Amino acid sequence: MRPNSATGLDPAEGTRALPAGEPLAFLFVATTPPVDDESWLLATARALLDRGHRVAIATVRGTSLATRPPEPGLTVLTMRPGRRFNLRARWRARAIRKRHQFDLAITFDPTAFEIARSIAVEPTPLVWRASAVDSSKPARRCLTHSRLTALWLVPGAPPVPELADIPRRAARRAAPAALAVRVLTDAVTIPSEPLDPTATRRELRLPRRVVLGLHVAPLERGYGHETILRALQELQKSRRPLPTVAFLGTGPEESRLHVLCQDLGVKENVLWLGFRRDTEPFVHAADFVLAPEASANTRSVLLAAQAAGVQVLAADTAVAEECSPAPGGLRIASTAPKAWAEVIAQVLADRADLADPAALAAVAARSAAARRAAATRANTHTAAELECAVHAARLQRAGFADRAPSHAENHAPNPAANRGARRPALFLDRDGTLVENVPYNADPTAVVLEPRVGRALRWARDAGFALVVVTNQSALARGLCTEADVQAVNDRMRDLLRAEGCELDGVYVCPHHPDFGPACDCRKPAPGLLQRAARDLHLDLTRSVLVGDSERDMEAARRAGVRPLFYRNPSLAIAPGAELVPAGVQAHDDWLALVRQLLADTGREFL
Repeated sequence: MRPNSATGLDPAEGTRALPAGEPLAFLFVATTPPVDDESWLLATARALLDRGHRVAIATVRGTSLATRPPEPGLTVLTMRPGRRFNLRARWRARAIRKRHQFDLAITFDPTAFEIARSIAVEPTPLVWRASAVDSSKPARRCLTHSRLTALWLVPGAPPVPELADIPRRAARRAAPAALAVRVLTDAVTIPSEPLDPTATRRELRLPRRVVLGLHVAPLERGYGHETILRALQELQKSRRPLPTVAFLGTGPEESRLHVLCQDLGVKENVLWLGFRRDTEPFVHAADFVLAPEASANTRSVLLAAQAAGVQVLAADTAVAEECSPAPGGLRIASTAPKAWAEVIAQVLADRADLADPAALAAVAARSAAARRAAATRANTHTAAELECAVHAARLQRAGFADRAPSHAENHAPNPAANRGARRPALFLDRDGTLVENVPYNADPTAVVLEPRVGRALRWARDAGFALVVVTNQSALARGLCTEADVQAVNDRMRDLLRAEGCELDGVYVCPHHPDFGPACDCRKPAPGLLQRAARDLHLDLTRSVLVGDSERDMEAARRAGVRPLFYRNPSLAIAPGAELVPAGVQAHDDWLALVRQLLADTGREFL
């Protein structure tokens, strides 16, 4: 992109370190974005700039985005509003198009989508970040547009019935049906100055010495209100201090909960605040936030609590990885009132121990540092997903998955299976790579995915890679589990990945071990599993990749003629460089970074 005539800034300037691949150009089109979308846009734009990419924002004159102070590397393109706004915007888009080229455009509503389509011409892919998708004609036209690479639903957005009909309509329009529907990680914005909670506490008639807990959710069944009320009763029975808990929300269960609160004898310690459009002042005024169950508000409230430095008490089932409690927060495995009573009592005791102002200042400093680190990680992950979207769209449109094989090797015994192009594959080790390593695991409930693996693999599949798991399971030969146990674990892994929108093409298991039976050609480092998958699924091994966490995996890749990538498991206490990573093999400790680099390298080789 060229310098912005308004700011005179060249987005390519600066001292930021460039990413491993080429610098990309991103366009955000925001006509009149809501506050949440605007904060997400700015946090994501800064993360992309830190990665060495170029960012432009197209917006309407007079909006807060257009009147922001200039930021290094950020180009602002403005359009005049008015009765003939759409016509003016298209003429302005034509002028912008002559001076700029973009690799990806991100929009927020159907109007912005049409403007982005005018600015970023074919084949630039488009992403629509929608807080809700309506049934209007412009929205339906956006959903079936051939350049729409991904629809990213804001967490808490209502279900979209129109999405089920997208493949049929896309096929009728001769458009690709590979629309990726995602729930996008929210980028986190840390305010420079926290809100002053004094006014909110004054409105609630609460002195500062009262410990306030906040629960934000509709007053309906299944959102944990009863759990919190019974936890207060448990504290009262054991004669321990009670906090004041404020419930923010309304709903059909309001009358029943009021009666239950009175029957349990905790009426004096509960505030019913009803519906409030702006929850942020109450989050800042609270001493801790409670999330015993997931609701549509949970993610935004917990992110606001992190930004405000408010302690979070959340159930494991109520939070996703991106909004997990920061250091100082607590995750509770149980939904039993007694368990929550113990956690609340612990929080009150900890606050009593921090009566010293110096101790409070030290805790505040650590909390601020932890919030900044959490925000940086979340924004980096969002930027990485946008980079993956660019590379995946390029490979998909170039026909990477359908390219004819470049070698004469033939693994398929059936000549009919040889006709047509072979797909490249992303071979995946299971334990320690896809899921946490539990030795000889036969319990499906112990299966836990590695961080961000599902989100990353979706982009590899969109680009054209088949996803195939190849795993040694010597527990079968040792008699420690049955085939049904291994199948149950694999099914659980598939279900967890499917919940994140990622479907595996195959799972291949070697049940042998040389000490407990005859030798075989399928136990890694032998290439048998990879070759069998190539025959069954018609794969091109020369364009394939194997990701593993051991030297055995790297050797299997070498013998099969596929490219090896090493996954350095961040949960293992091993210093970087201490693993047995063969020379010349890339090592990554984050799945999004691994797939981003893989797609960038593949694009450079193929395109």
